[in-house]
Amino acid sequence: MIELYHFVYRIYSIHKEIYQLIDRLEQTVEKYSFQELKALGSEFRKNAEKKDISPLEEILFRRVGGLISEIYRFRSKNENFAAYYLDGFNSYPSASDEINSQIRTLMVIGHAHIGKKQSGKRIRTALNKLPIKDRYVNYMVGQSIKMSTFGNDTFKMLAKGGFVHATNEHMIATFLASKCSLRSVNKAKQVLSLHGFPI
Repeated sequence: MIELYHFVYRIYSIHKEIYQLIDRLEQTVEKYSFQELKALGSEFRKNAEKKDISPLEEILFRRVGGLISEIYRFRSKNENFAAYYLDGFNSYPSASDEINSQIRTLMVIGHAHIGKKQSGKRIRTALNKLPIKDRYVNYMVGQSIKMSTFGNDTFKMLAKGGFVHATNEHMIATFLASKCSLRSVNKAKQVLSLHGFPI
């Protein structure tokens, strides 16, 4: 019974030390810029290839280097999303009411995920040519007729990235369904279902 107690206590101590190590690592990487984290991750992975280190050191260099690189990618992705969201928010024309604002917001989210300033330029040009009242609804109703574009590369990119709600197909199949033809709505639902997003 005493041996079991010591074993459990030792496991608990190791568990505690590892979590403290993770906490210290998190506090450390927060001090560095994106470029410093990228360089640090590369340096650790290079150190893992040295011939004068132990197998344990090699494992640690590889794993810690990979972890730091992953933290860099995560932070960089979030920072880019915020920057491009702001760009989209400032570049998409104004909306007249709640449903138009909802479409506009989803378009801006899609713009942020794609992460290119030129993305959506054609859409913004078309929107600016429409009267402000219901400009986003009218634009989307026009898009709903173009069923051959459903499930295109933009749809796949947004859906894969976790932003299926920002796709034309999802908007047409849900809150714009009453404004689009039944054929378009059913086609949008079919595309969503084929990609794992049944409505």
